[in-house]
Amino acid sequence: MPFFLQKAKATATGRTREVAKFGTAHPIWIKSLSEEEYWYYFKALAFGSMDPDEHPRLASLGMQLATELKGSFLAANILGEMLRSNPNPQFWHAILASVRALVQEHLFSFGVHPEDLLERNTPVDFPSVAFVGAHQGQRCLVYDLREAGPGQDELPLPSSQEVLMGGKVPVEDKFDVLVWKSRILPYRSYIATFEKQKPPCMVGKRNRLLALRGTSA
Repeated sequence: MPFFLQKAKATATGRTREVAKFGTAHPIWIKSLSEEEYWYYFKALAFGSMDPDEHPRLASLGMQLATELKGSFLAANILGEMLRSNPNPQFWHAILASVRALVQEHLFSFGVHPEDLLERNTPVDFPSVAFVGAHQGQRCLVYDLREAGPGQDELPLPSSQEVLMGGKVPVEDKFDVLVWKSRILPYRSYIATFEKQKPPCMVGKRNRLLALRGTSA
């Protein structure tokens, strides 16, 4: 559940009660945004100065995507910027398909939405490092989402958009990513750790036949 926490004349927001321990002021709890309210928020980020009524196909894809995101403010800011920079129906459809596959996989494997896992600081297993790009098939665990410490947001870290688009994926197996940097006060930045997963071993048809013969012998 989102809340606002007043601290040193700055307002911090979060979805879990853990952030409340960072301040001395009494937190103000508010209910999660309704679907209509979240769509209004997501629409502003994804369309920018464009009028959604003039782009019905994009509006339809955007509404479906907003539904899949389950009210995530972080995902809205990350994906909203990606969508706004490329107002192409094919691109938006590819993002929707990738997010939908990610959500369905986690619901099938864990019974929860990936947003719920991130709230618990539980690793989320991405089907690939890049939603759209040259790194399709590279699985990656995303975990330890945290607020950047002093100077950390100034490090030459790849952004979430660069990694998700496959434009700047480090060669290291484990690396930090600048997930999101707020453009308004109090200018918070958030970092997460990405860890590449080794692909499962594939056994060739001939080896499988040999293994079966050996078992039956």
